[in-house]
Amino acid sequence: MKKISGIKLVQGLTVLALATLVISGCKKTPATTDSDTNSSNENAFAQARFNETGNISDQAAANSMTSYRLNPNANNGSLLSHCATVTFDTINHFNSDTIEVNFGPTNCLCADGRNRRGIIYVGYTKPHYWDSLDVITLTFSNYFVDDYGISGTKTMTNEGRINGQQTYNSTVVNGTITKPNNGGSFTWNSNITRKWTAGESTPWWWLDDAYQFTGTSNGVSSTGAGYTATIMTPLTWECSCPLYFVSGVLDFTPTGHATRVIDYGNGACDNICTVTINGTAYTVHMW
Repeated sequence: MKKISGIKLVQGLTVLALATLVISGCKKTPATTDSDTNSSNENAFAQARFNETGNISDQAAANSMTSYRLNPNANNGSLLSHCATVTFDTINHFNSDTIEVNFGPTNCLCADGRNRRGIIYVGYTKPHYWDSLDVITLTFSNYFVDDYGISGTKTMTNEGRINGQQTYNSTVVNGTITKPNNGGSFTWNSNITRKWTAGESTPWWWLDDAYQFTGTSNGVSSTGAGYTATIMTPLTWECSCPLYFVSGVLDFTPTGHATRVIDYGNGACDNICTVTINGTAYTVHMW
């Protein structure tokens, strides 16, 4: 038997190693399916919760009593509850007036079926809350919805009537949602236009109210992923279905991932939406 020199042995092992690398490199790595809908769900939750704070503010402003106590069984579409105390400070109409909506320190079941606690502070700059060009600012103190903490600053500017519809420009800055049970938090900022499309002629009856929303939002999910969202078809919210948007489409783009197309449906009052990613549709149950 011939002896193999040390040099040839090293050369042979090198060739074998290179061949192994080449073969390994030619193997295709299975593609990872991009199917995560967590961040889009969080965006929808934030949009709905900050949207409803504007409606709570509107309903509080429409009342003329110092302490507003609503029968929780009354079917008038109000988001307020029997334990929501509404306090007005309108001593000087030449300065900013305020409204305090206090749900108390413990969870209180509201007419829309959600539990709330804490305080929403409302400030407005015109003599009357509904005046054109009024700037309404909402801030929060230990405010929770179903044990989700809500903080940040929401500003609504009354733009008057555009094409016959009362229109507001709404922004949220430093919006933060803190999940219960140490589940982390996510952020949400937005620039949204809200149009009052139905029910304005009946200010004391909320069930016939409807609004449409257009605009953009951005934030960071609870997993640390950034995202942007653009409403492509106006989102519709009806007071008779206070928990969810009933229609509308938005494009949602997490950083480094494909754009998700989120479709809220065609008017049904439910928590179901369709999230389409790379041509594959997923049925998602929203909060």
